[in-house]
Amino acid sequence: MQTVSDPNSCYAIQYKEAFSIVRDPFVYLFPAYTRLPSRLIPYRNRARKANENLRQLLQDIINKKKESPSTKSNPDLLSLMIMATNHDKTGKVYLTDGELVSNIAVFFEVLSVLGDDPEDIIPTDKELKQMDYLNNCIKETMRVNPPTSGNLPRVASKDTQIGNVFVPKGTMINLELYSAHHMDKYWDLPEVFNPDRFNTDNPSYREKAIWMPFGYGPRTCIGLNFSMYEQKVLMAMFLKKYTWKLVPNSEHEHGLKNATGGGIGLLGPESLRITLTKRYP
Repeated sequence: MQTVSDPNSCYAIQYKEAFSIVRDPFVYLFPAYTRLPSRLIPYRNRARKANENLRQLLQDIINKKKESPSTKSNPDLLSLMIMATNHDKTGKVYLTDGELVSNIAVFFEVLSVLGDDPEDIIPTDKELKQMDYLNNCIKETMRVNPPTSGNLPRVASKDTQIGNVFVPKGTMINLELYSAHHMDKYWDLPEVFNPDRFNTDNPSYREKAIWMPFGYGPRTCIGLNFSMYEQKVLMAMFLKKYTWKLVPNSEHEHGLKNATGGGIGLLGPESLRITLTKRYP
C-alpha cells in the first residue's frame, strides 16, 4: 500500500480533497449551509470532483484486475473480491462494481488513518472521526439489512388523521423497518449499496426521519452512540489486520440471509461463517 504512505500519490491527494467537505466543522455547526448552491462555495465543487475522480481511479484498478486476473495461489484482497463478482447460472450478481469500489475506498481510508505497519492498533477517538467513509458504510449496511424487524411501538396520544387513515387515540402503532429502508419514495435506488447517500452534505435522510435502525426522536435507543463507536473500532481493526471471505458454498453467496433472533425482534445472519486471513503475524 505505497499509495497510502505516500502523501503525494494521486490516490492520497484525491482522497484528502474528496473528504475535505465531510470534515468541515462548519457543516456540523450549520447544516443549512449544505443547501446553498455549489457555485457559491467553490471548494465544494472541488471536493465533489475529487470524489468522482477517486471513484474513477478505483474503478480503473478494478477494470485492470478484471482484464488480467491473478493466477497466484494466494491472490490479494482485490482479486478475491473480484472473484465474488462472477455471475451464477441464475444471473445473480455476488458483488457489484459499486460495492467493490466502496470496499476498496473504506479499506484505503482505514489504512490512510491507522497506517499499514504490521502491528495492532486500537483507533483513538480522533482517528475514528477521520473515518467518515467507514461510518457511511456502517450506516448503509444497517439501512440495507436493519438489525431489527421494527422499532418499539408508539401509542397515539390523541385522535389523528394521517392522509386517508383515521388513527383513534390509544391505537398502538409500529413501523416495519425493512420496508421503510427500501422504499424508492424516500431512497434513490434503494436496492443499491451506496454509502455516499450518508455524506454530511446530503442531510435528507435526517430531515425525513427515514433511517431508523435505532429508532428516532427523544426516545431513540440509548445505545446508539455506543453501538456506532463499537462498530467503527472493530471494523477498523478487522480491516487493518485481516482479509475475509465467505466459506465455500455459503448460503449467503447471493445476499445476506437473516434469521429472527432473540430480544425485541432482533435480526441476525443465519449461520454466517467467514474465513479470516491475517495480513501480518
